[in-house]
Amino acid sequence: MGPAVLAALASGFVGMMVWFALIQATGWEIGFVAWGVGAGVGVATLWGAGRRGLGPGVVAVVVATFAILGGHYLVGRVMYVKAIREIAGSAYQERITFAGKLCAAQTEKEIRSVVAVHNYYNDDELGADEDPDPSSVTDEQIKSFHTQIKPEYEALLDGRPSREEFVDQMVDDIMDGISAFDILSEGVSLFTALWLILGVGTALKIAGGEEKS
Repeated sequence: MGPAVLAALASGFVGMMVWFALIQATGWEIGFVAWGVGAGVGVATLWGAGRRGLGPGVVAVVVATFAILGGHYLVGRVMYVKAIREIAGSAYQERITFAGKLCAAQTEKEIRSVVAVHNYYNDDELGADEDPDPSSVTDEQIKSFHTQIKPEYEALLDGRPSREEFVDQMVDDIMDGISAFDILSEGVSLFTALWLILGVGTALKIAGGEEKS
């Protein structure tokens, strides 16, 4: 079964990448391609095994399933990353804008105002209906502004981190919390399931069945 497994994996990988590329390029699930991926895996498995049977059939089914779903996973991941990068880019620009206002604050009133806004957006305990209150800023928070907050935003204005570094880090942090199941469960539709069944069924029909003596 070794040659059958290798042949199936090679065919499945090529089919997965073609399936992924076509969905990404067109934005459509071209179903017969998934069907073709299953057929290709079935043929490759049969060729590698040199016979039909339960063993080749199982190999073909497993590889075809992963190849078809793998293509969808890659598409879903690309879409997630694209969306996060757009959000991160906007977030970076907002931070740059706020950094300019924060670092320009000179008077006590201005400092209390920007510190109140900073605390508002970085304190999970604040309610959604509350507004930043400059009078609530403590002397300790003012001290923290001069020793920690302001230097951080000054570095940001100096390009540390750069926009690309900020976006990449945000993408990594968010994607670490998203599982492959999350991506697949959102991207797989009934239409996808239909073509998956047809593709896997075709792979089984080609490589499985009664063994020939």
